[in-house]
Amino acid sequence: MSSKAARIQCHSQGVAQRTLHASRVNPAAPAVWAIAAMLVLPGAAAAATSCVGNFDTFISRFEKDPGFQRQNTLYPLDYSFLDQASQRTPKTVKLALGRKAAAARSDLDFPTIEQQQAIPLVRAQKCGQPNACVIAFDKPDADTHSTRFSFALRRGCWRLIGIANISL
Repeated sequence: MSSKAARIQCHSQGVAQRTLHASRVNPAAPAVWAIAAMLVLPGAAAAATSCVGNFDTFISRFEKDPGFQRQNTLYPLDYSFLDQASQRTPKTVKLALGRKAAAARSDLDFPTIEQQQAIPLVRAQKCGQPNACVIAFDKPDADTHSTRFSFALRRGCWRLIGIANISL
């Protein structure tokens, strides 16, 4: 059992104990505690179910579900891109994006299967270490279109930790 699941279980047991104690003091208290448990526990349970330890299962869900993508992105997100406007030779710019800054950018989206086929993009996946994987997308007819999504296994859960857009 994960530590998050254990905390949820302990929390729900604590709610049950407080409900029993409160019902002896105030007969209306169990209803209040039951409502509180319904408000707190579903969010915690949903957070616990977003943790996926198998990379193939994780990435299959990640590319289909934008909500799952946001839940499984580690912030600040490392983001780098080539800036060709400032100089003759493109310069690599590195940023650490918070949740709001990342949400405001449209170039950070992981391509859906439909987008991969429509553009088309060639996808390459490399998991060189047991706790790190990179998925690269390249346009077959463009020498300078490439985006790399880096993932890491953190506390038993896969997370997006970085994006490198080396497209011109």
